Amino acid sequence: PEESLAEMQVYSDLEPIVPFVMGFEGYLKIFVGKPEETESLVKQAMRMSPHDPLMGLWFGYIGYSKNFLGEDEEAVAWLRLSVSFDPNYGAAHLYLSAAYANAGRIDDAKSELATARRLLPGYSIARVRADARSTNPIYVRGRERIIAGLRKAGLPEQ
Repeated sequence: PEESLAEMQVYSDLEPIVPFVMGFEGYLKIFVGKPEETESLVKQAMRMSPHDPLMGLWFGYIGYSKNFLGEDEEAVAWLRLSVSFDPNYGAAHLYLSAAYANAGRIDDAKSELATARRLLPGYSIARVRADARSTNPIYVRGRERIIAGLRKAGLPEQ
């Protein structure tokens, strides 16, 4: 993630008006332990391209970062926007389930998890762990928090 972010920042310096670059740079901030920087970058991309077909993905990036920050109700709000723009975005449903669970909204978490599992068949805690994209301690801590929420929602270990 650190190398990817560095490359995105170089590109961003060369082409500062490319919304995708700005949005993805915000997403990469999560993996380098700076999830608090995600929202401003992604919102800037959204302002640059308000009708972008990636809007659902961008809402998801902000929601995902809020999961890492422990801002569960904000994560819920952003991830709900994400799935409203793209109902087939399985990862957004998965992380929305974790946010609901961590906010104490277990029934909503279970319902959202059912949708995620339909879109991501065979997904499990083991798969979430295998999909780790960084060893940054802040990222690892946030991911463990999300995993705890997914367990509360009922995602199986295997």
